[in-house]
Amino acid sequence: MKKIVAITSFCFFFGALLNAQSSDLRLGFQVSPSFSFMATDDNQINSNGTNLGLKLGMIAEMYFQENYAFFTGLGFAFNSGGTLRHEQGGQIWTRSELPQGVDPTFFPGVDLKYNIQYVEIPFGLKFRTNSFGYLRYWAEIPVLTLGFRSQARGAI
Repeated sequence: MKKIVAITSFCFFFGALLNAQSSDLRLGFQVSPSFSFMATDDNQINSNGTNLGLKLGMIAEMYFQENYAFFTGLGFAFNSGGTLRHEQGGQIWTRSELPQGVDPTFFPGVDLKYNIQYVEIPFGLKFRTNSFGYLRYWAEIPVLTLGFRSQARGAI
């Protein structure tokens, strides 16, 4: 239900800005590294490592005033996740498709590494100053990102 409300709000806000914008449109490409980790509120499971990932995406800035723009885009986050140490053993991945011959019962203290990929839709407002010589300062506030898991894999 929350996803439906968020997507509907996004579409309404985006549609309202399309009618009020000037013809100034800027497109860009984004490449950035990311560090991610996982945490849980279970006392028997502890965070035990980070993942170094990569984010790729396209960004569109639609200016509705000279120094004010609405931005959105489409991005892909690769290798998010982290490593979790399970202090108690047992059957942890009960709903997983394990290879033939792999015992689904794990020993205590096992580290399970998770690699997760996301499709992301960022949006927000961009504010920038007038140019000072060759410099221009800008801020993107707020940056809200809708993330949808596209793939999740685990390794023992």
